[in-house]
Amino acid sequence: MTIEKKGYIMQKMRTKDWTGRKSSYRILADIIILLLLTVSTSCNDKSNTEEILKRISEAGDSCISDALNELDSLWADSASMSYSERMKWHLIRSKYMNKAFIDMSDDSIMEDVAAYYDKNGSSEEKMMAHYLLGCTYRDKGDNPKTLQCYQDAVMLADTSQSDFDYNQLSRIYSQIEWIYLEEGFYKEALNAAEQARDNALLAHDTLLYWTYESCRANSFYQLCQYDSVLSVCKRVKPELERLNRSDVAALAQSPAFNVLIEQKRYSDAKVLMDYYERHSCLFDDYGEIKDVNKQSYLYTKGSYYMGMSMPDSAAWCFRRLLGKSGVLNDRVNAYRGLYELYMKSGITDSVMRYSRLYIDASDSLASSKATESMARISRLFEYEHYRKEAEQKRHEATAAETRNRWMMLAACTGIAAIAAAFALFRRRQRRRISFLADTYHDYAERLKETSRELDMLKSIHEESESSLNALLEEKAMEEERLRNMVQALEKKYNDTRQRQNITEDRMIKLITTVGENPVRKKLKPTDWDNIQNIVKAKYPKCHSLLQSKIGDLSPAEIKICCLSFLGIKPKLISNILHISQQSVTNYRIRLLNKLFDTNGSAKEFDDRVEKLKQMES
Repeated sequence: MTIEKKGYIMQKMRTKDWTGRKSSYRILADIIILLLLTVSTSCNDKSNTEEILKRISEAGDSCISDALNELDSLWADSASMSYSERMKWHLIRSKYMNKAFIDMSDDSIMEDVAAYYDKNGSSEEKMMAHYLLGCTYRDKGDNPKTLQCYQDAVMLADTSQSDFDYNQLSRIYSQIEWIYLEEGFYKEALNAAEQARDNALLAHDTLLYWTYESCRANSFYQLCQYDSVLSVCKRVKPELERLNRSDVAALAQSPAFNVLIEQKRYSDAKVLMDYYERHSCLFDDYGEIKDVNKQSYLYTKGSYYMGMSMPDSAAWCFRRLLGKSGVLNDRVNAYRGLYELYMKSGITDSVMRYSRLYIDASDSLASSKATESMARISRLFEYEHYRKEAEQKRHEATAAETRNRWMMLAACTGIAAIAAAFALFRRRQRRRISFLADTYHDYAERLKETSRELDMLKSIHEESESSLNALLEEKAMEEERLRNMVQALEKKYNDTRQRQNITEDRMIKLITTVGENPVRKKLKPTDWDNIQNIVKAKYPKCHSLLQSKIGDLSPAEIKICCLSFLGIKPKLISNILHISQQSVTNYRIRLLNKLFDTNGSAKEFDDRVEKLKQMES
């Protein structure tokens, strides 16, 4: 069989194989089109509930009541919602209930929401779900579970996202700070307040930043770091006033004036107390405290009056506190204030009376605090228990997720292996069919290409022989010409260098002679020009420095510089210029400042010049 016939057979076989492949591709394209149509139809049939929920979620804080009403009306059609839409509805509604300060004591729903978003939500949705679950425990008074949920929310925050909600993260840290303060963990509360402040800065919320900065003062006060309290309160006050929030600034001053009263700085405390009463919005037009829970301020004011030796005003504040507040701690402070006031006044009967009342109230407070301490220890135990339980659940969820991933990976690997084996089989089949035809065409093309290359190389070889000889002759002539030029330049350089050395030696000798015999010999202007040329040739860096400062130097300073560069001693310089050695010293001190931008002695000028000359070599 001839080569042409073999090629024809191979071409026919390749054409048949390509026809089979075209039909397979057509079937695959039909399947993909069918799948796209199915997905498109399901998307068109989907309700717009998700879009409504998204719009409600993005509503501002000024529309909280409207958002809650719209969510309640949307829940009427909850039967048609998917499970994910119901979870989204609960998440958004809990968010707005929390903003509206509505009690959220039902934790079962939010547990389901948190579990759902742990598996299906984004990092921001996971953070929000766990935060709102913590809010439900907060409303139930379960601080350990609340703290655990808040910390889970912080751990789930993905700050690497470009659109991350730092504002929400800062609010979570502020809630953590509040819990730590309530439980008496003041260092942890300080750290949480700093985290809240830093995240508010990342959110570009200046008001929140300074508000959380002021919260640090409460922890500092409990830790008895009074200097830090005063520093924080002093720093935040003008910043909050600049933001037109004098009410927040006034509330932030409470730890500061308490510290000032304890330090007996009553005039400074009075300024902050007046500011607090004017701007905190806690007082009515008659100076009465509107909030029952803020009556403890009367003890602070009574302490101030007692320090200022105003016993009547102090007694009025303490008795007012007894009448207004039902908090046991306020009663203890009021009895204590009256006891100390009458001790200071020397009224024995009142001292005996209020000392007994103070002791009884203190015993009741101590008993109450002991009960609270036991409850706190119990809560700490529960918190540790909940933390371990949550950690165990997290490990179990991670293990289950890992198992699911491995199963999915195994299934995908099996499918991929089957598909790869089938594709490999088809590929080998096609390669067997096309191998011989490809080999024939390849060798035929290579034979033609080799013949063309052989003819080209023959012609190139003939042309290159003649051009190479001409090029060698040209390069030899060029080498001879360059060698002659180098020799001529070398001779010229040596002659010039020798003349320069002779001139330099003659000028040095002339300078020395003039310096030793100043009366009989003097340097001419041409001699000074030659001296500068010698400096330029021998010490180019020194000459460049001199030229850069030439506008700031007098003729005498230029001459002293040139002579110093050539190593002439100060005594000879004074003789050459007909001035005293002290004048030469003063010139050198001024030159140290002008040339080297530093102050010092004449010896330092000589050392600088010597270092500059050494750099020339």
